[in-house]
Amino acid sequence: MFNYSNRLWLLWMTAGITAILLAFGCNKADPNQHDQLDTKQDPSIDATILHKDTKMAMRAINISYANVIKMLDSLNFESRSIITFSRGGKELQETHFGIVTQDVSGNFYTFSDTGPSQTEIYLIDEDVYIRQDKGHLRKTSRRQTDIEKWPELIWSELRQSLALFSPRLSLSEPKPDAVDGRQAIRYPIALTRPNEQSIDIPISSSNMPVAPTARWRELAKPLSVSGNIWVDTATGIILKSHIEGRLEVADRDVRPTQLLLRFDGAIKKIGKATVRNVPKSINEYQRIPPPHKSLIEFFADDLKQAGPNAYIP
Repeated sequence: MFNYSNRLWLLWMTAGITAILLAFGCNKADPNQHDQLDTKQDPSIDATILHKDTKMAMRAINISYANVIKMLDSLNFESRSIITFSRGGKELQETHFGIVTQDVSGNFYTFSDTGPSQTEIYLIDEDVYIRQDKGHLRKTSRRQTDIEKWPELIWSELRQSLALFSPRLSLSEPKPDAVDGRQAIRYPIALTRPNEQSIDIPISSSNMPVAPTARWRELAKPLSVSGNIWVDTATGIILKSHIEGRLEVADRDVRPTQLLLRFDGAIKKIGKATVRNVPKSINEYQRIPPPHKSLIEFFADDLKQAGPNAYIP
């Protein structure tokens, strides 16, 4: 049987997104929990040279959700990941399905499903609606929450999946293609041979409540990866991706730990996405503080008994 630490280890490797989205009890997001990779730089990307220019490829992979929505105005992004963790003939599978929809007004909808748990969030103007698992959709004020980072959490799963195969990741000869009616370039994914130029992707730090197994990253060895990414010709944004890969962690000599990864993601409804149809909700419960009394009011009865000449320190 897999123990709890093994489950945490696996969840962390799926981009750390599962634990963060499950932690609904923490309304305030940690400002340091995401890579701020390119929010201030010129986001322009030449989609035609990613196979020859590793720095340009890294910019395409590392681009933040903030820059994506800035260039596309509105979108619908869906992703699905499956990781199978095997050790000594035993297997554990973790899945994640994510949705981000954002319109031109800045309203957005996110949905995260890990199987055992689901988290659903609407941001409509100044109102926030949140549902955890099968509970009520709860309404609260935007000023009382910090949920702007949540679309980035789901968007970054593509980057984190590719980062598992860094620094041996490479893109081969591009081919023209189309995605959702837009001109795109399809790049096959593969592992580099020794001494070949490769893409090195930084991976986010863990925000798990329990630290992952020590040195797992140093021990993990990519064995194979295949698939494609489809890059928008006009913006350099990855519109669609399909990744299948295998990794091995040299934790023992016989039948070491192996990971099988499958990831699929796609952007659709570019410039046409809308977020308005919010289901029935209830107001978030808020505690009302007791009425405040000054110290003089608190001791009013004692002061009356003491008389008008009583000493008050």
